[in-house]
Amino acid sequence: MNIPVNVFFIVLHVAIGLVSYVYFRGCDPLLSGQISRYDMLFPFLALRLFKGIPVLRGLFLSVIFAAALRFD
Repeated sequence: MNIPVNVFFIVLHVAIGLVSYVYFRGCDPLLSGQISRYDMLFPFLALRLFKGIPVLRGLFLSVIFAAALRFD
């Protein structure tokens, strides 16, 4: 059971990385001053992709905070 779950998460992480690369190709948000650290890249990407949909932005941020609080 662990192998399919691990494969799913690896594919998910690779897909997120590819989407980030394609979206920010030619414009580095760190060098342009939009973010201050590279670990802010994924939340910044999500906020940019869900710009016109405030419900998804809030849902995404609440999932990130819930995941951060779960692992103590």
